[in-house]
Amino acid sequence: MEEHKKRFDPYEAIVPGIALFFGVAYFFQTSDASWVAIKWPYALAALTGIFWLGIVAVYVFSHPSAREAKESPSIEKYKPLVILIAPLLYIAMMPFLGFALSSFLFLALLFRWLGGRSWLRNIAIAFSITAILYVAMIILMQMSLPRLEIGSFLL
Repeated sequence: MEEHKKRFDPYEAIVPGIALFFGVAYFFQTSDASWVAIKWPYALAALTGIFWLGIVAVYVFSHPSAREAKESPSIEKYKPLVILIAPLLYIAMMPFLGFALSSFLFLALLFRWLGGRSWLRNIAIAFSITAILYVAMIILMQMSLPRLEIGSFLL
């Protein structure tokens, strides 16, 4: 069995490179801040680094699936456009559908468009992420986010 590695496209590194630049600039600017104020950004940076190493490991050591090999290039060329337009639609629909419902729909449909394996799995993951965000942002942090009102029920 022949091993196939994914090709590296330098254009795909532009956004992560810009994010890395801003991250380094942020930590350079806040180098004299107290530990109390900077511990969460450091923790987030460490967690992001761990995720990044995992993604690099998957990217370097993965084999292309049969679906990737058969997927038509015509669909593939629209994925970046969908990734750019979907968040704009998500933000535009949030005042009407509320945070929870718009987040759930955005995640479920985007997962499916980007090649999710099954609708059930996409819905389960989207629901889990939405529930965690709902608990963290609305219940724990008591943020005022758009909510869908259905009678006396707030979603």
